Amino acid sequence: MSNNTKLRRRIVRKRLSINFKRLILFYLVSISTVIIFSLLIRQILSKPSHQAKNTTHPPTSQVRDPQPIVSTVTNSTGIKNVNNLPITTNETNNNSGQPAIYSNINRVNNLPITTNETNKNLGATVNISSNMRIIPEDDYTQVGLKLISQQDLTQFPRNHDQKLQNIVNYIVNYVTSKGASTKDLSISLVDLNSQTYAGYEDEVTRFPASVTKLFWMVYLYGTKPNLLQQPEIQKALNKMIQDSDNESASLIIDKTTRTESGDELTTEEFQKWYKNRLSMNHFFKEDGYQNINISQKLYPYSKVNGPAGRDLQIRKPDSHPLPIRNYTTTYNVARLLFEIETGESVSKQYSRNMKNLLQRSLKKEEWEKIEFNHIAGFFGEGLPEDAQLFSKMGWNFQTRNDAAIIVSPDGKAKYILVVFGNHPSFYKDKKMLPEISRQVYDYMTTIY
Repeated sequence: MSNNTKLRRRIVRKRLSINFKRLILFYLVSISTVIIFSLLIRQILSKPSHQAKNTTHPPTSQVRDPQPIVSTVTNSTGIKNVNNLPITTNETNNNSGQPAIYSNINRVNNLPITTNETNKNLGATVNISSNMRIIPEDDYTQVGLKLISQQDLTQFPRNHDQKLQNIVNYIVNYVTSKGASTKDLSISLVDLNSQTYAGYEDEVTRFPASVTKLFWMVYLYGTKPNLLQQPEIQKALNKMIQDSDNESASLIIDKTTRTESGDELTTEEFQKWYKNRLSMNHFFKEDGYQNINISQKLYPYSKVNGPAGRDLQIRKPDSHPLPIRNYTTTYNVARLLFEIETGESVSKQYSRNMKNLLQRSLKKEEWEKIEFNHIAGFFGEGLPEDAQLFSKMGWNFQTRNDAAIIVSPDGKAKYILVVFGNHPSFYKDKKMLPEISRQVYDYMTTIY
């Protein structure tokens, strides 16, 4: 073979090798380009969906998810974060076989769980909402009311339950999706069958509105039950609880504390009057309730549109931009309802009497005739007619609250639900609490 022939063959082989490498490089570049473009397209398509989800959050939630207001007590034990809530679009929860509630709503991370450890000293410190002012403890000492630190000696459930906590978290997610303020939301949920508890911001002091009347009812039975022998007082109690009548509530406060409304008092006179009003708080504090003020009347009633004279003095408007108003927590309200349900509130007989006063008919033809009923816009509207409801709601133009013992027709599902929404967004949305109630009821009746 000639040298020229050998040279040509080497040149051909080299060219083939180069062309083969070029072909491989071409395919690699092409495949890489396709992969990169597909990733870019996927990112572009997913971006609007993410933005759409963010638009459902209220202004307070756009910067960060709702965070627990943690007291020094809870700091010492630590509050766990719930970062893996089972949100599923199936009919049942993939993890537990339970109904998927609010499956179309974004998960809210870092929700507080009330554990056994954190519950040991519930109420030991005061968590104050931004629009709330607390009565100084010195006020009790100054008027001669010695506060004895008492533990909660009731059998109120201390055991945290993850299933209950999931439904509480779902409520928070639902409220977020409605554009309402979770910063102004508190929830307590008690399963009366399993004696377990879950909550969200349940130790934050909030304005209870007419839910305060639950405490006034218990105070009447606990300190002046003999007054109930008077037809006037029995009638006032019925109207205060069944109709949420403010004038009747005013009368009960006057009679039980001997602190009638009137003109402004001198310092010495006011201290005596103030002591008697604070005795309502003192009554519950001695029984282990914390973060509570039920010493002020609710308005309007009769021709009185707002506090005046001594009822204005008690709010101490001159010493602070924020007046002192009534306040309590959903935990306190849940505990009070638990004591009524279990016969621990004052006595078994009085507990039965109080529970009977709280019973509401869910038959639409009965409640819709009442102008200010306890059903429309509250828990009862979301329940079936054959369920049992024992409740006390409260509202004003800044607030929508409800607190209830709810029992299924077969009695298998029995629970306490308390929700406080201290923001105009809750007042305006009259479908929010009924929908929350419906979803909780569906969940509780499914697990039994």
